[in-house]
Formats: sequence, C-alpha cells, structure tokens
Amino acid sequence: MNRRLLLWFSLLTLTIPTSPVLGGNPASVEPATLQLASPADPAPPLRAEVRNGRTWLQWVHPQVANISHYFVERSTEGRSFIIIGGYQEPDAGEILEFEDQMTDHPSWVVYRVKICLTDGSFFYSTSCYFSSASGSASLSVVPTDQPRSYLLRLPFEQTGTLRLIDTQGRVLHQQAWSGQEQVIAAHTLPSGTYLIQLQAGDFLWQNHLSLY
Repeated sequence: MNRRLLLWFSLLTLTIPTSPVLGGNPASVEPATLQLASPADPAPPLRAEVRNGRTWLQWVHPQVANISHYFVERSTEGRSFIIIGGYQEPDAGEILEFEDQMTDHPSWVVYRVKICLTDGSFFYSTSCYFSSASGSASLSVVPTDQPRSYLLRLPFEQTGTLRLIDTQGRVLHQQAWSGQEQVIAAHTLPSGTYLIQLQAGDFLWQNHLSLY
C-alpha cells in the first residue's frame, strides 16, 4: 500500500512505499469507535532520520475523529518556526512521513508538527532536535523510583532555566538548569498534562509530562 505525501507549498505529490520496518497497513477503524483529540492530550512523539542526505520526519496519525490537518514546522534555534509543508485527511492509524527539502542544514535543526483540530484549536507534537551529523536529540523524561519524581536529561551539557507550564500557560515551577541531567519533583502539582520547557542559550528544549 502506498501513502501520498502532500507537500502543499511545492504543489508536489510524492508516492512513498510503506516501510516493512514500520509495520503493515494502517488498522481499519470504524468511525463510530473513534475518540476525539484534545489540546490537553499528551504530545505525540516525532522522529527524524537521514535518508540519502535528506531529513525525514515520522509520526503516527492517532485513531481519532477530529484532526483536520497537520503543519510541519522547522526552526534553527527552537523559538521561531516556519511552516515547510503539511498533511491533510490522513487515514486513522497511518504512519506519516515528511521529507525536508532543505539540503544546507545548520548544525542543529528543530522540527515539530502542529496538529490542527476541526474546531479550530491545535496542539503540537514533541519537538525533535536533529543534526545530520549526530542524529536526533531531545529532552528526555524518565520516572525515578520516587513518586512524582522525574529525571530530565539532555544529549549534552547546557545551562539555562527550566519551567513547568500548565495548559493555561501559567508557570507553576521554575528552577535553574546546569549540566546534562537534573531531577524535578512534582509532588505538589495537581493531575494533568504539563509542558516542560528548558531555555538554554539559543535553544528552547521542550517535552510533556502527564501526572495522574
């Protein structure tokens, strides 16, 4: 089964074969069983890899009924993003791929996918920090053996400020960051989904944390 990649801004339609490594055909889902996505949902993961000198992004279209379309965005410093393409009306459960046409990459590039819902709201995938020389990098979040305690880790040492932000945009926790990893305690925070944001020099690292 082939998947059609829509590059809206170049008006070019490419046919991309399904990779056997990623699994077979998308699962068939009855419309009545599909749930609704929400901006409060955890951010879906975004992956990147180099193929024949080009950067390819990959994510999964969830089995929900109210996603209208996607925008793929790119930044060279993690703050100001430009739209470089998109997808419209993918099949539920489909693995989506996008080829970045840029060939002259800076040392690091940041990608994210804007997920647009049918009611006009939107949310983002995880940010993917990528270098054609060393591959992808991210701010990872790993639970420790203590309740509501998490180890945050970067691929290399950075100095900056770490913030925990709720869905209303309020900063509920802030601490200095120095080094490659740090533990954050979330004992006093209510259940919900939070944005973890680390401003380190010119880079803005982001991930999400769900507390139950």
